[in-house]
Parts: sequence; structure tokens; C-alpha cells
Amino acid sequence: YRVEAVTAHPLLFPSDQENDPLHLEKLKDTEITLTINLEGFWNAPSGAITASGAGTREISGLVADVNVLGKDGDATVYEFVLRPWCWLATLGTNSRVFNGSITDILHKALQPYRGTIEWRISGIVDPSRDLIRQAWESDWNFFLRLCEEFGYVVWFEHRDRTHVLVIADHCGAYHKLGPAYETLRYHTSGGHINKEHITQLSYGCAVTLDTVTVHDHSYLSPRLNTNSLPYRESWHDSDGAASANHETYTLADYAQPRTRWEVDQNDTNWHDDARYLARVKLEAIRGRGKRAEGRGHLRGIESGKTFTLTHYPYSEANCEYLVLDCTLDIREGGITSNLVPEYSVEASFTLQPRSLAYRMPQDTPRPTIDGCEYAVIVGPQNAEMQIDEHNRVLIQYAWDREGGYDGRSSIWVRVAQQWQGDQMGTVMHGRCGQQVLV
Repeated sequence: YRVEAVTAHPLLFPSDQENDPLHLEKLKDTEITLTINLEGFWNAPSGAITASGAGTREISGLVADVNVLGKDGDATVYEFVLRPWCWLATLGTNSRVFNGSITDILHKALQPYRGTIEWRISGIVDPSRDLIRQAWESDWNFFLRLCEEFGYVVWFEHRDRTHVLVIADHCGAYHKLGPAYETLRYHTSGGHINKEHITQLSYGCAVTLDTVTVHDHSYLSPRLNTNSLPYRESWHDSDGAASANHETYTLADYAQPRTRWEVDQNDTNWHDDARYLARVKLEAIRGRGKRAEGRGHLRGIESGKTFTLTHYPYSEANCEYLVLDCTLDIREGGITSNLVPEYSVEASFTLQPRSLAYRMPQDTPRPTIDGCEYAVIVGPQNAEMQIDEHNRVLIQYAWDREGGYDGRSSIWVRVAQQWQGDQMGTVMHGRCGQQVLV
């Protein structure tokens, strides 16, 4: 959010507060809250005129930038740039490894930051991985691409003078807008209505895919025959429209060929994970097939919440929507004769029917490693060698600052030999302390 503010008008505040300077250094990296009055809508039950849904809306954020823009008459103009607390996670980069459930990894990725997280997780699906790499990327980039890949949706809610990062994996996690906004009317011109409404709305459908197939490989089952099937799964969902018979075939990471001793490996779990990853990717693609974009003088519309549209000329569009994003443009209009500040509000937003599953688009780039990386073979203290039945070793990368050179931050890694095959070739065992290229 970008906010321009001026020092207080002398008619509204005592003169001794008018020229108090703001200390920019003290404001930087502090959380401030903007409050927007919601007038609700007027009704007249039992002959009494009351405002339903009246209240306030909050927008909170950290002051990332604060600037003095000069003078406007007798007032000083300031500019504040407010960002969510997780913006701090975009400033640096890191390289480290994680293992465990995806929800635990997401929690650890943002643990160093002082923000509040609210988990709205069904727990029906909670994939786990023996190793996931954050490779020279920011904590937020790593967090976001995992959310996109594994089907978690994130947004912010503002309340109690702070902002909360919400993480969800099911449609029941979305709450309705406030009483004055849970039903919004489409109204362009002509006549007067007693509540805020949508003035512009475009609704459309687009051709999308109906099938996603994912593929992975396990080096413990390299031969493809009737007894060793490929690790390949699909998810199909067609609405019978022009999207039928279109497929995307892509790689995914889910095969974990006995990479840790303490983890019970099961090929069935791999196939379940594969189907889930295919489903998430398909739902992210198909969600773009039905979208609406609108505008209106709406102060209370928020991302991550739902409302019901009425009075739209295309009847199919009159349904419940999830607000995917929203932009507010609030401008001061001066001060009235009774010393009440006036302002105008213009909101633009993107919507998706709530009946359609929403997944975040998988747009966050996955980092790539150019060339080889240095590592050393590790094992228990004073051990000369530690290998498993597949002649695999445990390693620690040279960049790993958190590992203890005991193999706990590694999975079993294959060793490439000059000549190797099924019961043929030579075998050389890697020894602890030897340097390797990965």
C-alpha cells in the first residue's frame, strides 16, 4: 500500500500538534494501521432508520519506506509505503535443506520473522519429503513455490491492529465479507440504491486443459517392463466444453527411493502424492477458465473472502465468488463545511466462482544449479566408512551451515562409477572425509 498523508488541518487538531515533525528513522520498520469507516446500508425496520453492517475496516503493514514529499500550503506531505511482515523474507537469500512434512517446512521457512500465521489446514493431505532444497533464493520465494506446488493458498487478513498471514488448503477456509458486503448488487446507472454496489463487471469463460500427467523416476526400478511400471499418474476433470482432450505432461518430484533409514518407504504413497500433485496443477490451470473482473465504490471488499453477486444480466454469473485480488484507490476530497473530511473510494478486483476449486498459479520460478557443487562424504564420528546396500553415501555440501557432518542433513546419494550395471562392473566405496562433486 502507498499512502500520502499531510500534517493535521488546524481546524481539526490543536495548533500545538500541527507542526510536530515526524521522525522518519523511528517510523521505519514499525507497524501502522489505517482505519476506514464502513457506513453499511440504510434500512427502516419498524419505522426506525438504522445502518446495517456499519463499522470499520483495518489495513495494517510495516513501514518499508517513508519520505517527505514537500509542502502543500501550510501542510507537510509525507509518503508511506506499507508492506506485509513477510516482505522482510524477500530481502535476503539462503541455501539450506529441509525434511519432514510440507506444513512443518513452511513453518520453519518463515520462523525467523515476527509475523502471525493462521493455519486453516484440513489435514486430509499432508505430503512429506525426505529432502527439499532452498537453493540460493529468498525465504519468501522458497515458501511461495512450495505453497503453489502442494496446493496451499495464502492471503492476508487485517484485524486487531495487525495483519495475519492465512495458509489454507480447502474451500471452507474462506470467510464471507461483512454484513454490508456479503451480498453485492450489480448496478450501473439510473435510480438510487441505499448500499455500496458494483458498477462494472465483466464475466467470461476460457478454454483450459482437462488432464495433467506427472512423471518421476526411481533408480531402484530403472527397467520399464510389465513388472516394473513407470512412476506416472494423471488427474482428469472435464466440464464437457472445448477444454476436453487437452493434456499437459510434466515432471514432478515425489519418488523417494529409500533415501532415509528412519522413513518407511512405500510406493503406494508415491502414487498418491503423484495424483495429488497432478490434481493441484490441474486445478491451478482450470481456475483460469472462469473469471470475473469488476469495479465499484466499495470500501469493504477484501481478498480471500467471499460474497454473492445479484442483478447481473447474465444469470449464470449471479453466484458466490471468491475475491482473488483487490486494489483500493482512496483519495481525499477536501473538508466539508462541518469539518468532516471527504474522500472517494474506487475498488478494482478479480473474482472466481466459489464452486470452482482455487489453487495459486504455479508461477514462482524454481532455481537451477549451474554445474557441480562441492561436498564431502560424512558419517558417524570416527567412522571410516558408512554405506548402505546400494553403495550409497551420506554427504554434506560445502555451503551447508546447519549440518553437523554426521549425515543428518543428507539423504542416501548414489555414487557414479566408471562402469556399473546389474551385477556387473566395478565397485569403489566412498570414505568419510573424501571430497565429491555433486
